[in-house]
Amino acid sequence: MEQQILPKNLEAEQALLSCLCVEGTTDAYDSISNTVRKESFYEYKNGLVFNAISSLASKGEAIDTIALCEELKQLGSLEEVGGAVEVMMRTDGSQTSASTKYFANIVSEKAKLRDMIKSFRIGVEDAISENKKASEISGAVQNKLIELEVGSDDKSPVKDTVNALREDFDSMLKGEYTHSAVETHIGHLDEKLGCRGIGLGEVLVIAAPTSCGKSQLALNICARNISRDNAPCGIVSLEMPQKQIIKRLTACMSGVPLAKIQDKVANKHDMDMVNDALEQIEKSKIYTIHSVKNINDLTAQIRAMHRRHKVKLVVVDYLQLIPFNSANSKAEAVSDMSHKIKQLALDLNIAIVLLSQVNREGSRSSEGLELYHLRDSGDIENDADVIILMWPFNTDLADSKRTDATGTYALMKYKIAKNREGERDLKGQFKFFNQYGRFY
Repeated sequence: MEQQILPKNLEAEQALLSCLCVEGTTDAYDSISNTVRKESFYEYKNGLVFNAISSLASKGEAIDTIALCEELKQLGSLEEVGGAVEVMMRTDGSQTSASTKYFANIVSEKAKLRDMIKSFRIGVEDAISENKKASEISGAVQNKLIELEVGSDDKSPVKDTVNALREDFDSMLKGEYTHSAVETHIGHLDEKLGCRGIGLGEVLVIAAPTSCGKSQLALNICARNISRDNAPCGIVSLEMPQKQIIKRLTACMSGVPLAKIQDKVANKHDMDMVNDALEQIEKSKIYTIHSVKNINDLTAQIRAMHRRHKVKLVVVDYLQLIPFNSANSKAEAVSDMSHKIKQLALDLNIAIVLLSQVNREGSRSSEGLELYHLRDSGDIENDADVIILMWPFNTDLADSKRTDATGTYALMKYKIAKNREGERDLKGQFKFFNQYGRFY
């Protein structure tokens, strides 16, 4: 019964295979290679034939019946298909290559419908079994549907991008160009970044030893975007509750050490500054998340936040705290999370600040941090667009304290170890005023 109700079009599958073989070149295959996969075919044997066609195309070889039979033989699939006669039956027909996209779209559409049904059924089974939380189930289903929707779009022609670049270059020459980026509003940092800030669709990783201010640096970026641009921001914190985040933002935006209030030494000017900061935060477009079940739940919550509130900047604090399936190794889990966070930034066209731990070797290093000190997975380095490594000037935070006219601060070194749109290995220094959480 299940086979009868699942969406399929076997005639379109066979017609597509015929279209791919009619001219003997890879042109027809190339035109639909991003639309159809082996798994898109309902009939298993059709999928095997398509897989052989894909294999020939990847090697740039002619696609005809003889070559196809030989490739199936090499792949060990010829007998599974039913031999050379069966291959000829599945690729023979009166189709022309002009119909390739038409049949490919039919095959792809039926495959997506089957995937939807499968995803919904898994969700229903999980709900009935009550082995997973509702948010985890809905997150997995929502992410699958978004994945299907994104995958269904035809690739944009490069002509549009070329024209957009022409306009950008013209604006640059006229001195009128503005980067589509979320600024950190820390001048010496923005000028080092390729987009003069965090580009939309980019992931900026901040990595530092424990208790060296990476969370506070991320909150500084949020606070500056709230106060200067009124930009909608999202904060995912798996360490701090919302009240603690608001406390830190209040100190940062007011410039008042909140310990003065607790010690009952805050004066009227201090309290005016604090109340002004609280009022600004209250009116701001800032949204927080503090509980996630796994990476799918996290991305689903951020997608919902973006859909409802149009956030442009999201801070994730921090990567290694996101729960993962214990069946996977920590490195595998972190790699998967890193990939999905990068894809999320691209899909939503937002800037993501992702905080990451460094390993023990990096925490003890007297020579500063390097990319290999990133904890748990090298894929963090691959997925990120920008990586900022930060550590105390004299290795130890207490030994890095300095004083100037504005007060006591920790002198922090940083290096831009990866900078996709700009120059890498640029170095700089932050002044970290820990008492009210400001970076300069």
